[in-house]
Amino acid sequence: MPVRHFDYFTAERQLIQTSPLNVLNGIRVGIDGNHWLRKLLQRVVRDPYPAAMGGIPLGLEAAVERELNAFKSHQIHPFFVFSGVNLLRKDKPFSKPDSRPNKRTNAWKAYDNQQLDLALSSWGSSGSISPLDMLPEVFRLLALHGVEFMRAPYSAWGQLIYLQKHPQAPIHTIHAGSEMLIFDVDRVIVSLDFDKGTFAWLSKRQTLQDLDISPEQFLDVCILAGFDWSITFPPLEGDTKGFTFKDVLELIKQHKTGFNAVQKYSDNPQVIKVKYVDSFCRTRCAVKYHLILNTEGHVVPLNADQAPSDIHEFIGYRFPDSVYLYLAQGLIGPQVLNNLVSGFLLETAPICNGETSEYKKLLTELLPLRTKTLALLSSCLNQFYHNRKVATMYYFEPTVEHIIAHSKTTVAPIMVDVEAVDRLGIRSVGFKNCLSALLTPSLPHLQARDTPAYLKTPSQILASVNLTVLAETGFIDKQYKATAYGRALLASCQTFLTIKEPRTLTVGINGADSPTMFFPELLVGLLLIRYHILKPEPFSVVYDTPKAHPFWASLDDSVRRHLTLITRAVSLIPGRFNAKTPTTGWKGTAPLSRDLLAFNSCARAVTKTLRNLTEMATLHLFLTNRVAKPQGNHYLTIGQGLPFDKEVNTGMGMLALTYLEQRLKGPQEQATASPTSTATATTTTTPATSPATVEAALETVRSTLGSFDDPKADLVRAFQFWDEVMAAVKTLAKANADSSGIDPKLAEAFQAADQCQYNFQKYLTLVMALIPNSFNHIWAVSKAKSTPNGFQSSQMLG
Repeated sequence: MPVRHFDYFTAERQLIQTSPLNVLNGIRVGIDGNHWLRKLLQRVVRDPYPAAMGGIPLGLEAAVERELNAFKSHQIHPFFVFSGVNLLRKDKPFSKPDSRPNKRTNAWKAYDNQQLDLALSSWGSSGSISPLDMLPEVFRLLALHGVEFMRAPYSAWGQLIYLQKHPQAPIHTIHAGSEMLIFDVDRVIVSLDFDKGTFAWLSKRQTLQDLDISPEQFLDVCILAGFDWSITFPPLEGDTKGFTFKDVLELIKQHKTGFNAVQKYSDNPQVIKVKYVDSFCRTRCAVKYHLILNTEGHVVPLNADQAPSDIHEFIGYRFPDSVYLYLAQGLIGPQVLNNLVSGFLLETAPICNGETSEYKKLLTELLPLRTKTLALLSSCLNQFYHNRKVATMYYFEPTVEHIIAHSKTTVAPIMVDVEAVDRLGIRSVGFKNCLSALLTPSLPHLQARDTPAYLKTPSQILASVNLTVLAETGFIDKQYKATAYGRALLASCQTFLTIKEPRTLTVGINGADSPTMFFPELLVGLLLIRYHILKPEPFSVVYDTPKAHPFWASLDDSVRRHLTLITRAVSLIPGRFNAKTPTTGWKGTAPLSRDLLAFNSCARAVTKTLRNLTEMATLHLFLTNRVAKPQGNHYLTIGQGLPFDKEVNTGMGMLALTYLEQRLKGPQEQATASPTSTATATTTTTPATSPATVEAALETVRSTLGSFDDPKADLVRAFQFWDEVMAAVKTLAKANADSSGIDPKLAEAFQAADQCQYNFQKYLTLVMALIPNSFNHIWAVSKAKSTPNGFQSSQMLG
């Protein structure tokens, strides 16, 4: 959030100056990455559908690539700096009301009443999609294009100031929001217009002259006005004429300093309630003595010779310098660090609003995994962090603290035999390799038997991390043997290809070792089966109303159960969309599904938990000196090689549902009914099996789901994924004798969905018959563009 009303004020006083872009030719521009991404989403992408479907905007990749190409064409050298760990906050969790759930509820009401424009407007203004969720994809694109970027220890603002003032001048100027002027900077580029060939900028000296105040007073004005780190001074909110930036300016001129002003109102009830005097002082110090990562790899404050000794009071408790280094180079993200330093793991309502009892129960069931994740971090830090009280708090119990007992939890990554990993002869050892090595005598055992050697290569590190994830999620036991779920996971990827000998393992599209394309998604799916989320029954709150889904309401209950199970399962995998332009949004008239969105929120909670687990297992290896110092930019290689970083929407579930519904409708209706018709459909229990009928259903899919690049191929992928899920379920069903498998009733439901008269095998055969060589096309590994570290992008996943 920029300084409140400051942008209006500068525009009114004509303080913003404009210059041609050729002035920046050859200039290294330091860019506040969070500000840049937020403006890109507001100015170019503007896609409200992720709030209704999950995932990230379809046009994000095209928008980022267009920006990067524009920098290149104007010979501007960008250096992106993204923010890291959050500043310490003293306010209570959930102390402010969250208006987003109500906006989302109103959007769905409008959608159910066929008021699409109103629904899209409400979704777009709900603030449901955070730019932070898009950073893994943005980092991938920046690395692919060879663009420099880093994460600051804390705010990007302080790091940019340090880089600009460094004698070696890593950057020459700064592009950020106008709030950047609160720091010691001469000028700030506030916008770049590549279409017009101009950029707008603010001069701090000219701004101060116009305001007739000193730099110290300007800092006080901005703090009292309010921005990201500070709320607006409460007495200014109570004015009947409303808040203006000019009022803050007059207040400072009257009292000379901000501290004098807040002291004058120290008896004000609102000032006392929010502890504003303390907040003002902490914010002021956070600006003047912000922590940055210097070129020697140490985290130090700005103005170090004047910095106080209690920096932890306004920035937060420090981590070892090496943690910030790994954060800066893309090895880990800041989420678990934030949980530990703040003492809270906060669960806000997801985009489905989290109204179902299933979602609420899932959060409590994920607590053991999250405890292990926190223990992996705290156990290799000092005693303060090891004994640090951390509690999780939920949006549905905003006053209840659930203590995370990480200090009483013992967990450590599994060390691997480096020679065994090297004998596999592949660059990235994923989950399948780990399980195969445990079950197949001809493959080398990966776990270290004696004193483990240092891990030296990304493949060795990833093997250790993947084994750790399998162990902590119950896919292998303490004796390094595959459990029932581990055997099921391995069986799922053997549906089409058998395990091959070392050095001949086929490289798959989404994993260097796996014939399945979506091994991480299969693991998530099996966990959702274990947590009773992937099931055929409706959730505790039924969303998809007959008015919004008339054909769905006409189906027999058993048919709905089959379709529910199938579409939930296939919605775990990402679709391939034809987002060729930055403004590309969701295109289609097929009904959105709030039930699939509720399932998507559950899957996302599991995926995020697993991602944090992999990152902390990786960090633990580095902090405990189990890893030899990597050469080059292998930190980024390893970080981007970790699984569970994809944001998936409900598109594939909607694709499968639309196709299957069309197959169930009578052939005559398919030929005559409009895709958006609300007339009650004629249901058949046995779909026609002629190629013409299948093609008619596919034509309806194309006309109602225009965002898919190739709906036929994506249906093949969806049905194949279902077959792999079924292979896992059948393996789990066989393990029921020792009570380690799947609920028998759930296994029967999967079997019924798979073997009913309109089972997936028929659809898969018919669709593939219409797509010559589609199977070979899907399994072919394209020559991916090399990332700067020399690894292929297809080798960095799984």
